[in-house]
Amino acid sequence: MRIANKKVFFYGTSSIFSNWHKCRFTINGISYNCSEQAMMHLKAKMFKDDETAIKILRTNNPREQKRLGREVKNFDQKFWDEQKEELMFRILLEKFDQNKDFKDELLKYTDYEFVEASPYDRIWGIGLEEDNDLILDEDNWKGENLLGKAITKVCKILGNETSKEVL
Repeated sequence: MRIANKKVFFYGTSSIFSNWHKCRFTINGISYNCSEQAMMHLKAKMFKDDETAIKILRTNNPREQKRLGREVKNFDQKFWDEQKEELMFRILLEKFDQNKDFKDELLKYTDYEFVEASPYDRIWGIGLEEDNDLILDEDNWKGENLLGKAITKVCKILGNETSKEVL
């Protein structure tokens, strides 16, 4: 993790902000071992691919969960693009709200912007790694930082103690 310019740059499974970081939380009575598993499972369910959804729940490996998520049948990219940010936000809201230690760490940064400094991901991350000083200037970012934006939104909501039911 790197903190600079009111931003929290993170990457890798050791960071609680990573989708691959192990944790337990439930959504609609289903227990997940990380937010990657929740995202891929709910993606499969969204496209009514129950076979892949079950496979995703059966593995504890986030790399395998991601691989399976790429195999979802009946996948519609346009529809997914319309849904994925809100879905990730909802998942992260549950992840941080149900894990007190994670929530406490998150709320240390209520006035910060979160940035996934993944050198490999240009959708959920920025396409640059955290030790690269180019990340300090947003004009250099090569990605959308959707994960960072979702975490920032969750942090603001939990920091304001807004009830999830009103969202």
